[in-house]
Amino acid sequence: FKSEDWPATISNFKVAVRVKQDKKDFVAETNLGFAQISAGELDDGIATLETVIETDPTNTGIWNGLLLGYIRKEDHVNIIRVYENSLPLTEQHDANDYYRLGRSHNVLGDTLKAAEAYEAAMEVVPEEMNFYLMSSEIYASFGNNTKAVDILERGHKVDEADTKILNALGVLYYIMKDYEKAISPLQKLVEIDPLDIDGWQNLGDAYFALASAANEAGDTEKANEYAAKGEEYESKSKELIRTGAGK
Repeated sequence: FKSEDWPATISNFKVAVRVKQDKKDFVAETNLGFAQISAGELDDGIATLETVIETDPTNTGIWNGLLLGYIRKEDHVNIIRVYENSLPLTEQHDANDYYRLGRSHNVLGDTLKAAEAYEAAMEVVPEEMNFYLMSSEIYASFGNNTKAVDILERGHKVDEADTKILNALGVLYYIMKDYEKAISPLQKLVEIDPLDIDGWQNLGDAYFALASAANEAGDTEKANEYAAKGEEYESKSKELIRTGAGK
């Protein structure tokens, strides 16, 4: 196996399977399945390991072998099935597993299931900010802005200085027309990263929206105050673009 002489390795493991004494011992089949998958004999290797997993359904090593085979085949239905069985057995969680699970749901067209996978990831790898962003974006795309913003707020509690979360919060509150709430994360964003072009522009837009609302309410003084701030922050965004200093 270590020499990667797959024909010889597979042949020897097949012999071991035939001559084994203990019919309840599936070590030879397990090794054969791994060798077949490593050799690119994916269908044979998967079939071998599927037989083995039926005898030992809590064996994460065998599930991982099956996962490797199904990933190489790009069989997203079975990637999901493997994860549904193996993730509850896992003690050390890897963010990549949840990225793959979410991707498989997306490939199959079930984006809400992808969002649920990313939400599950938040519980076991809470420091991975992308899960909050991706899940929130999906829910927002379905019009569920309340859930989307709740997810972003959860991410913000984990890392209050994450600028992507701050920007996403500000933009989403703006979309929800809660302009005062939009200002707080955007203000913090530009304090952390004063070269952020979008941060300044989004902050300016929030103040312009407040100015418009104040005008409609007949509060001209407040409207002028908000508009002045909007112009100030918008000009900072334009200056960063003009000088090339922004990002």
